[in-house]
Amino acid sequence: SKCAGYFVILKRALRGAERPVILDHIRTLFNTFQAAFGLISEDNRPEVHIASTVPSFCSLIVAIPQVQPSIVSSFLELVVKLNETAFRPLFRKFSDWAFSSQGGWSFFTLLL
Repeated sequence: SKCAGYFVILKRALRGAERPVILDHIRTLFNTFQAAFGLISEDNRPEVHIASTVPSFCSLIVAIPQVQPSIVSSFLELVVKLNETAFRPLFRKFSDWAFSSQGGWSFFTLLL
């Protein structure tokens, strides 16, 4: 799907990018991944899908089994590029989101 292709390209871009460039864009990347994980979480609700950081072709019609591996692998590529100082706030924000009513436990099942 187009959405899976988007995250494959994002993964390649993250792999080739220098760490300072990634750190400059960490907020946008975080928002993109948070929205993407919201798309494939178990408790999907239509209002979760409206996000300006995820391309419009990643919507309710996304085939979850096709997209999930590309989202997770590109997220892991991002995590590998971060040092502990940059990763810690990202982890805290994701944990807060995952245990809130929007994320739920499904976020952690995505990464397993």
